[in-house]
Amino acid sequence: MTFRALATGFALLCLTATGALAQGATARVVSAANAFLATLDAQQRPKVVFAFDDAQQRLRWSNLPVTMVARNGLNFSQMNAAQRSAANALLAAALSPSGLQKVQDIMGGDEVLKTQGGGRGGAPIFGGDLYYFSILGTPSAMQPWMLQFGGHHLALNLTVAGAQGVLTPSLIGVQPGVYTRDGKTVRPLAG
Repeated sequence: MTFRALATGFALLCLTATGALAQGATARVVSAANAFLATLDAQQRPKVVFAFDDAQQRLRWSNLPVTMVARNGLNFSQMNAAQRSAANALLAAALSPSGLQKVQDIMGGDEVLKTQGGGRGGAPIFGGDLYYFSILGTPSAMQPWMLQFGGHHLALNLTVAGAQGVLTPSLIGVQPGVYTRDGKTVRPLAG
């Protein structure tokens, strides 16, 4: 069995891993998902967890600003430091190092837009804090479940079914396409 990624430029942790190695990658993603869920309180958990067969939630993803298309889930601005850390660990477990860097760079582009005054009626519509997490089903090494993560210009739907992982449907974009961070040029979709 292999992990597969159908989103250009993204790869799951063990894209070409087989057998026990792929099962180990699945176990890490499941463990990270459960660790994230364990940080949520009684009011947050129902905002994040949905039934695996919830047809409405499966369709509730977009790359448009969150003020234009509402998301279910919990975004970084609604999380405390421990929850943010667990959410980032979940992304790190689910994506390859280059995929994680791409996500961070796309979110960095949104931070650039935010500093340029992107907002409506005083409410920001861009920024790294406006990326949402939701989970469909119960994280499991055997039964299918899905992680949804996204915000402006990024929508990842990762279905995990045993040693198989598929990033689809997903949309990967960025605005601006090039920006400067810490004196270095960042091109999130280069290569």
